[in-house]
Amino acid sequence: MSIDEVMRVANDFGVSPLLRHVIELHVKAEMAWRDAEIERLRKTLNEIAMYWNGSHSPTATLDAAEWARDVAEKALAATKAKP
Repeated sequence: MSIDEVMRVANDFGVSPLLRHVIELHVKAEMAWRDAEIERLRKTLNEIAMYWNGSHSPTATLDAAEWARDVAEKALAATKAKP
């Protein structure tokens, strides 16, 4: 839900200006956290792609798979804990 939609609902229900301001700040903070998390995961995927494209020998492929699994587990754990 965008900030405009949230504010429209708040206005429809006659929410006070102070509460609307608090809602707006909360929504902006959540959106900033989401954008930062998306960027962090994008960088992680780019690292995986760069590591993977470096070599295709069996040993390097196994190392890359283990490394990618470790990175994915850490990324998943990080998305469960919110600031």
